[in-house]
Amino acid sequence: VESSHRILELFSGIGGMHFAALDWGRKSHGREIQVIQCFDVSELANKVYEFNFKKKPSVRSIEHLDSTYLDSLGADTWLMSPPCEVNHIPVWAYSAMMRIQELEHCFICLSCFRT
Repeated sequence: VESSHRILELFSGIGGMHFAALDWGRKSHGREIQVIQCFDVSELANKVYEFNFKKKPSVRSIEHLDSTYLDSLGADTWLMSPPCEVNHIPVWAYSAMMRIQELEHCFICLSCFRT
């Protein structure tokens, strides 16, 4: 078995990307997948995620994570499932705008990493 593949999961929702990563790991010669940290601001989604994976996502807003912290996690891969609320702008306009700002913040942090 190869070494584990460390994953940071942003906008984790109920864990769809986590399931996909586990499937990828199985298909990659039994590679172990380790989700080192996950984030979502939805309490309901986090309850489902915790039920599915026995790991509670952080409710810390992604836009408040700095690049130093994110880099210190040592993730091999960042998985993100950007917010669904964007599809419901009339109803969720404020929430959607905040989630878009979080996604934009992720890109800014990525640009700060060493290569």
